[in-house]
Amino acid sequence: MFREFRVAVSIAKEKDMRKKITLFRLILERFGGLILIPTLLMFSLGIAVMQNSFTQRQLELYSETTDYLAQLCDDLFYNIKTKVLFLYNDTEIMEILNNSKKENSKNNMNLTSKISSMFYSIPDVDSLSLYWYDRQTIIYRKQNSSSRFYKISDEKELSTYFLHDFPKERYGYDITALPAAGKSTNAQIVLDQNLFTYTMNPLARLEIIFNNSIFSRIFEGIQEEGDVMNLVLDSNHTFLYCNQEVSLTAEDKNALWKLDASKSETMTIGGASYYLFRRYLPLYDISIIKCVPYAYIHSLYSPYMNILLVIALAVLGFLSLLTVSVSKAVSKPIRSLIDTINQFRHSVQPVSIPAETRILEISELNDDFNAMFQEINTLIDEKIQYEVNQKQAQMDMLMVRVNPHFLYNALQTLQYMAIKRNAPDINAMVVSLSKILQYNLAWNEKTCLLGDEFGICQQYLTIQKYRYLSELTLNLEAPPVLPTVVIPKMTLQPIIENSFMHGFKNKKGDYFISIRIEAEESGAFAITVSDNGTGMTNEQMEHLNRQLEARALDFDNIHSGLMSANYRLGQMYPGSRIRVTSDGTHFIVTIQAKGALHESLDH
Repeated sequence: MFREFRVAVSIAKEKDMRKKITLFRLILERFGGLILIPTLLMFSLGIAVMQNSFTQRQLELYSETTDYLAQLCDDLFYNIKTKVLFLYNDTEIMEILNNSKKENSKNNMNLTSKISSMFYSIPDVDSLSLYWYDRQTIIYRKQNSSSRFYKISDEKELSTYFLHDFPKERYGYDITALPAAGKSTNAQIVLDQNLFTYTMNPLARLEIIFNNSIFSRIFEGIQEEGDVMNLVLDSNHTFLYCNQEVSLTAEDKNALWKLDASKSETMTIGGASYYLFRRYLPLYDISIIKCVPYAYIHSLYSPYMNILLVIALAVLGFLSLLTVSVSKAVSKPIRSLIDTINQFRHSVQPVSIPAETRILEISELNDDFNAMFQEINTLIDEKIQYEVNQKQAQMDMLMVRVNPHFLYNALQTLQYMAIKRNAPDINAMVVSLSKILQYNLAWNEKTCLLGDEFGICQQYLTIQKYRYLSELTLNLEAPPVLPTVVIPKMTLQPIIENSFMHGFKNKKGDYFISIRIEAEESGAFAITVSDNGTGMTNEQMEHLNRQLEARALDFDNIHSGLMSANYRLGQMYPGSRIRVTSDGTHFIVTIQAKGALHESLDH
């Protein structure tokens, strides 16, 4: 059963150890939790904020570029519209058109020359058609050809030279897009307008067809990196311009037309994600759309993100090394301290902790442990010495032990003979001696009551009184009822014996001994033994008091009985003491036992 209990305790201890972690790991966890993880989160947040800020800045730049392109397109259409003013502002052309009856070769030549000048002054013109209503004549000019005059007998023939029907009475202009032919993604722009007299009579019809490079001059004039796609879309979802070949469904074109022009939006085109920017020109009912690939925006800030990531990894690496360094700096001296403690537990030789650390707190801890080791070593030495003294005392007691039955029988025989011969004094001495021997030979009793010790001392003084007769004066002062205080056995008797053995050794006549027992309110009691013997010098008293203060034991000392009583009294009542003094005429030994009265009440 005992073995099972030990196994259970071992298993419980092993489970408890599994729950604990080393100081090194604890510092790593705390340092990582308080510094590494927040730092990592801070860098992650910083990267996210920087990425968002960079993206927003790029989007703002592309938004501004889209605004600029929209303004250029608006200016383009405005310039196309205002080209007609060239005819109105040319007085000679207006006179020729107004004087339709004065047709001659000179006027025709002048008109052709003016039309050619207008044709070449407008960039990207593919063809120009001017129909003279009154003369039913068309002046037609096409790219890479000269101007031609054609007579029109039937207005149906106008469809040969004009792409759109434009009523004669219609005032104003139309700018429309002609869808691109073939695989081209660029459309032609057509301007239709009527010319009127000052009296609002129609003079002529004008149609200018611009080729599909009209937008290229605008969009290609802006240098842009990446696969940025620029689109011009009309209300019929027809591409007027696109710088890339792209295939869009009707739903995609409808989604592009409905984009919010006030902000950027995202959309997937051809399997790729784009940021989209739309600007709407209400006068011409067209939309300018810029499509910026998401991957291109990402590629712009990727180098900066990589640099920031390298910096973050470097900082985290440095913090990790710092964490490990701090952990080792703290755990290494503590591990050394633990090893030293284990060595102290399993070694009989004195050990000490080396002062290898620069950490003040751990250095102070090492000093405290070294001081504790020294105190423990001192206590161990004292304990060993105490055990040696105990064994020596036991050996001494064995050497002086005699058969108590023989002594008792011998004393009883003496007492019987004294009574038979009518010798009361001898009888009284034998009775006192018998009580003293019976008290002293009770080897198993280490303590006694104060009253019993005082009674034995009275028996001892009775015997001495018969020896010294009238030369010995006794003064005994004690309460009528002594408190039931437990004291070490043979505490008071050795002190009284010292008075006869040493104090009265060289003295003749007039012997005086006083014993006073008194209780104190602090819970202590005091016993004062004084005599008028020869005493000792002040140096001898100071030396003896120092030995008593140190609780020294010296069996070879002449005061070994006094020192033994002091030692045993201190073991029972810490703080108690025996002290030797002199008032000039009397040698005084005082015993103070602190807390003895409280202890007696507990008993």
